[in-house]
Amino acid sequence: MRAIGPLFRTALAMLPRDRRASVSTVLALATPVLIGFMGLAIDTTYWETAKVSLQGATDQAAVAAGRAYRSDANVTTEAVSVLAAHGFVNGTSGVSISVQNPPTTGSYAGNPAAILVSVTQPQASIFASVLGLTPPVVSARAITAPSTSGGGACIIALATTGTGVSMNGTNTVNISQCNVYSNSTSNSAIALTNNATLTALNGYVTGGWSVNSQVAPCLNAGTVSERGLCVRKTLQTGASPVADPYATRAIPAVPSRCDSNNAAHSASTSYTAKPDGIWVFCGGLKLTGSGNTLTLNPGIYMIDRDQLSINGNWTINGNGVTLFFTSSTGNNYGTLKVQGNQTVNLTAPTTGIAKGIAVWMHRSAATTAAIDFGGGSTLAVVGAIYAANAPVTVSGNNGSAKCTQIVARTITFNGNNTFKHDCGGVGISDPPGSLPALVLVQ
Repeated sequence: MRAIGPLFRTALAMLPRDRRASVSTVLALATPVLIGFMGLAIDTTYWETAKVSLQGATDQAAVAAGRAYRSDANVTTEAVSVLAAHGFVNGTSGVSISVQNPPTTGSYAGNPAAILVSVTQPQASIFASVLGLTPPVVSARAITAPSTSGGGACIIALATTGTGVSMNGTNTVNISQCNVYSNSTSNSAIALTNNATLTALNGYVTGGWSVNSQVAPCLNAGTVSERGLCVRKTLQTGASPVADPYATRAIPAVPSRCDSNNAAHSASTSYTAKPDGIWVFCGGLKLTGSGNTLTLNPGIYMIDRDQLSINGNWTINGNGVTLFFTSSTGNNYGTLKVQGNQTVNLTAPTTGIAKGIAVWMHRSAATTAAIDFGGGSTLAVVGAIYAANAPVTVSGNNGSAKCTQIVARTITFNGNNTFKHDCGGVGISDPPGSLPALVLVQ
């Protein structure tokens, strides 16, 4: 016993200094916490990856919505479809999608050409809940808008000879948001006389433009030309002719019936299209008198031969309406003659064969057939005035409509006219390349 006594006493003395059991205990207690933090790191990486994926899909959805806006398709449908293709389905797994055109807040609030797409999705938790943490809601937003303000075609003169666009007298045409085109090879493809001034965003002239010595200088700083034709950005002579944006549009067929014959009114009246969406005026429509209103309910109103003439003081109202000038016999095509102080409020259909066209002259009409908004008429047309083979004259003081486009063989302006090009959803067609590129701006 005396032999092992010292060894036993030494072992007893070392026990207080042996920390191996304490380290094991600490490790045992710390391991769940370490695993929790490692799990949180895994969760965080997953959430960051989900955010990157969501932002990429949202960017693509905004661009697609912008393209839909340009083609007058449904921007929300397009954005939602693109997001669904990336696995983000509205109302599924907590996904919430919002599409605003225009945005309601921010620097692009109220911009009709801007589209905001925003998406949120709550994230799942694999390990974070161990630490009592609530998983985040990942969000992404993207705004698409044109790279520059303005663009598109407000005036297109398709004639290849002579004067395509003419102005005479002390009057102005302001299309500073959009472009003017004249396909004529003449040195007077655009002709301005007697202090007339045409202000455009861009001007593209196949031939040249001419003014007389009395034309006033441009008033806006930064315009390209010196006098008369005032272009904010680019004035190009010798430009390639622009294509007719409606050349491939199918022409409405005239039904084999007459819904009215030689119609004439001297008091307020209204019309409703037949179930096929058409009303046929055989032998034209004559409006006389003063202080009257013509109401056209949605549809295509065909002037089959002769003339739609308005003389006196009328207000013409039509929403979702196209005035179509045609001939069931192939001759004596219908024409439009507006005289006196008329108010013409027309909004084109946004769907169907006449989408975007408020006033339409059959392209087979003779070059002498005319659309003439004369006198002191006030023109508020949302959509296109289209007469590929005929002249259009616009007089009076016009400019209240958000989107007006004139595409005709020749175009003559009298009076003061302001045309805008806020045309999203209207249904008009613009020549390729006439609109500024769409870019992600936020």
